Amino acid sequence: MGLGRPKIGIWRWRVGLREVGILLAIYGVYFLTRGNLPDREVTAFLNSLQIVDWEKKLGIFVESDFQSLFLRNALFVKLLNWIYSYYLPVVIIFGFWLYHRSRERYVLVRNVLIVSAALGFIVFALYPVAPPRMIPGFGFIDTLSTHGGLRYDLPVYGDMVNPYAAMPSFHFAWTLLVGIGTVYMARAWWLKVLGGLFPLGSLVAIVATGNHFVLDAIAGGLLIGLSYAIVVLFTRLKGRRANGIRVASAPERPA
Repeated sequence: MGLGRPKIGIWRWRVGLREVGILLAIYGVYFLTRGNLPDREVTAFLNSLQIVDWEKKLGIFVESDFQSLFLRNALFVKLLNWIYSYYLPVVIIFGFWLYHRSRERYVLVRNVLIVSAALGFIVFALYPVAPPRMIPGFGFIDTLSTHGGLRYDLPVYGDMVNPYAAMPSFHFAWTLLVGIGTVYMARAWWLKVLGGLFPLGSLVAIVATGNHFVLDAIAGGLLIGLSYAIVVLFTRLKGRRANGIRVASAPERPA
């Protein structure tokens, strides 16, 4: 019996490393292919102006005024830059925590993340959108460049990042997924509070830094909802099929 424990431990480590590899591969493919999309700068700017028109009709075009509230304090700007830039490590830490908390819930969240990445990339390809910081005439300021020292002219940035992928916002979509999962799975009240504040802070950051419209965030929320529905539907259909196969292959009882 003593010889079996190390094997189980090694197997768990292999499964854990495999899951980490899957998530890193998904994000790596998404991150690398974003920069290889056809250059449709004019289309991206026209789509951004279209979003501005939609928000004006809906009465939610508040990005410029909202950003100006935080530009008065450099500390707030740096904090929001940090939240926007380093949200991914929080997503990874959440994945580790959920993996050890509940394997079943982890698989669900992982699959939602995969589906949302696939759907989001399709939208990026079909409907490129420039972020507010790139649109002249509305007073938007790129806080990551002015307060964070980010240089968009670096070759690495130009080769690996597609600046016209603002719709939907993965920042808000994935932080919303993490927030909901934390609130649902955490036992400590303070962890539930952090889970609820995480997507809210991300929403403030993506708008205040000039990287996303409000509609980008709304689209990100809808993306997570749609991805969750697809994963749940596929899981239920798969379960019904497996039950049908078991019933069909079960031996008949004698009368």
